[in-house]
Amino acid sequence: MYAMPAYYRLSSPDSLREGAIVNVYDSNGHKLGQVNEYGTASDNYGHKVGDVGDDGTVIDGFGRKVGDVSEDGTITDNDEGKLGNVSEDGTVTDSNDRRIGNVSISMNDNIYQAGGAALLLLLKPKQQLA
Repeated sequence: MYAMPAYYRLSSPDSLREGAIVNVYDSNGHKLGQVNEYGTASDNYGHKVGDVGDDGTVIDGFGRKVGDVSEDGTITDNDEGKLGNVSEDGTVTDSNDRRIGNVSISMNDNIYQAGGAALLLLLKPKQQLA
C-alpha cells in the first residue's frame, strides 16, 4: 500500500472520507483511526479511545476529561495549555506549529470532532496525557 502525497490529501479531503466518519492520518499518511458521527473515536483495530462532545470536550477511553477543542480549532489540555490546532482544511499542528497529521474534514463536519480525534489519536500519544 502506498501513502498518498500530502498535497493530494489536503487538496481533496472528501476523497479520504468513509460516510460520516472523520479519518485521522499521521504526517506520513498512515491512518491512525477515526471518529464517527456520534463523536466516538477509535483506533484502526476498532478499540474505543475516547469521545468528543458537541461542545468540544474530549474524554479519553477511561472516561477522564483530557482536553477541549475551541471553535477556532485550538486544542488544549485540562489546564488550558495549547497542545495543537486543527485547521479548516484538516491540517493538524502541534504546540510548536509543526504539521503532525491530517483529518478528513469537510464543510459539513464539526471542528470539535476533528480536533478531538486529533487530540486522542495524534497528540495524546505524543503528550502521554492518559
